[in-house]
Amino acid sequence: MKSLLTWVVIMTTSCYALCQNSLVKSKTDCAAATQRHIEQNMTLEQQIALQNNPEQLAVLNYVYASSYTFSSDQMILKSQKALFDLKKYERFRQQSCNTTVYDDVSGLNVTLLSWDEVDKQISKIKLQYQMAECASTK
Repeated sequence: MKSLLTWVVIMTTSCYALCQNSLVKSKTDCAAATQRHIEQNMTLEQQIALQNNPEQLAVLNYVYASSYTFSSDQMILKSQKALFDLKKYERFRQQSCNTTVYDDVSGLNVTLLSWDEVDKQISKIKLQYQMAECASTK
């Protein structure tokens, strides 16, 4: 019993430390795609409000930087990735299946993860922030 309790304490501490290191705390922690989306599509007031809400910022970062993949059977340059704008393709995302679209600006095939997968990942992000908040108040 004592060893189980020790294991739980060690795992909780390790998870908290890992969580703290990977949490998005400001816009500068976000991927370039997310930063570009924020700058191009949000007013200054919205950006300031977002800066004061790291959880919402992390969710936005996931959506605009990680809720899609580039097809592995194509050679991809960083400059091509930088041209991809998810906002143009959000309406094509399906509820329960991934969807592949061709982006004519970057010349890349992009697979949009399903809304089910996106929602699952967003729930995990929110849980991370709840755990971090809970741990920081103790």
